[in-house]
Amino acid sequence: MLMGNILFKGTDVYSLLHIPVTLALLGGVVQLDTLYGEVETKLPSSLQPDKMFKLDGYGLPYTDLKATKGDHYFKIKYVMPENLNKNQISMWQEFSKLDN
Repeated sequence: MLMGNILFKGTDVYSLLHIPVTLALLGGVVQLDTLYGEVETKLPSSLQPDKMFKLDGYGLPYTDLKATKGDHYFKIKYVMPENLNKNQISMWQEFSKLDN
């Protein structure tokens, strides 16, 4: 069942995590919205698009086992910068030279 940006499959929950491309490259700490409030987690560097992360026990409770919950899966989506200024363009151009 899909509700807004969240998909429910059994006791598991799936959602998207939109992050800046710089965070995908460098890694860092993010706040994740879950059914039980915000959770802080560290993302590794060099994240690929559509990478999935799992938070154990942050899904819906099993009906027969109240103490056990499904999992919450986050799919990484990049947010690309818009309207770059001259400094940003210059920095990305320098970065592209290092990549070749």
